[in-house]
Amino acid sequence: LAAQGIKVIRYRRERTHGRNMVVSSTSDLRVLPVLVRRRLDQLSLGLSDDRLMALADRMIADARAISGDIILRAAKRGVSAGELIGLVLSRALVAEEFLKRPASWFLLDDYAQWLGQREEGIADILALSVDPGPEGRPRLRAIVTEAKYVEASGLSEAKRHSGQQLRQTMRRIEDALFGDPGRLDRDLWLSRLADILLDEPSALSSNFSLEEVRNGIRNGTVEIDLKGYSHVFVSGPAEATTGSSGDQDEVTE
Repeated sequence: LAAQGIKVIRYRRERTHGRNMVVSSTSDLRVLPVLVRRRLDQLSLGLSDDRLMALADRMIADARAISGDIILRAAKRGVSAGELIGLVLSRALVAEEFLKRPASWFLLDDYAQWLGQREEGIADILALSVDPGPEGRPRLRAIVTEAKYVEASGLSEAKRHSGQQLRQTMRRIEDALFGDPGRLDRDLWLSRLADILLDEPSALSSNFSLEEVRNGIRNGTVEIDLKGYSHVFVSGPAEATTGSSGDQDEVTE
C-alpha cells in the first residue's frame, strides 16, 4: 500500500489468519496538525509559524512510529493531542538513552490482552533495542514508559497515577520474565516477546539476524535488560516557570 502512495495510519497483523494486513480509518486527519500546533503555541517556544508547523508534523510522524492508534485518537479528540505530545517527548528521551542505536516502538495498549491488563491500567510505550552484550552476543534492552502531559494544576495526581501504571506493568513483566522460582508460563512470555519483533524488526542492527535474536529470546539465552520510566510533562506555568517542564522516575531490573 505504501508503495502505491497510500498512507497507512494503523495496521495489525492477524495471528490466526496468516499475516494479513488490516487497515481501517474513517478519521479526517487534516485537522490533526492544527490541534498539535495549538498545543505547541501554548508553550511560548518563540518559534516562527513555519518552524512550529514543522515541529507539529515531526511529532505526528514520531507518534505514528509508535502506533497509528495515537494518531487516530488525537484526530478524534482534541484533548488527545496533548497525549500525543507527551508520548513523543517520552519517546525522544528513551531514544537518547539508546544512543542512536536502532529501536522498535510499541504502544502497549495494542498488546494489553497479551499482558493480561486493561488498556487504561497499562503503561504507554515499550521500546526494544538489540545491541551486543559483553561477550558479543545479542542483548535485548527493553524500556517501558508511562507518559502524562498535563497542566500544572494536575501535576500531583498525574505523578501518582503515572507511577502506579508503570509499576503495575513492570511488576507483571518482571514476575513473568525474572520470577524466582520461574513461572510455568515463562516460555510463553518469551515466545510472545520474540514475536513482537516480527511486528517491527527495527530494533535489530546489522550485527544480528532476526531469527538469531528471536530464537535466543525463546530459548532464554539472550540477556534482557528491563527498565521503566514514569514521564510527567507539565505545559504552561509551574512554580513561576513557563513553557514545558518534565519529571522522571525510574524503575529498573
